[in-house]
Amino acid sequence: MGEIWILKKILNLYLECKTQQQIAEKIGLDRTNIGRKITEIEKMFRDIKEIKEKEERELEFWKEEIRNIKEKIERVDKNIFSKLD
Repeated sequence: MGEIWILKKILNLYLECKTQQQIAEKIGLDRTNIGRKITEIEKMFRDIKEIKEKEERELEFWKEEIRNIKEKIERVDKNIFSKLD
């Protein structure tokens, strides 16, 4: 995911630099576009969170589907083998 790479890069820059001014110089920001960049980063975080939540819902759905299928297979298996005894 490209957003994760960008966030890691920003974190590494932050850790390398001693001041906010050094960070701004390294990534070519000035006062006019810092706010815009922060807004973009916040949006990326929201988007990542939404994707994560959606994936978690899908995983729960499939977990429930697998559980239902397993129960049906166990019922069929039990019914078949109970008649053989």
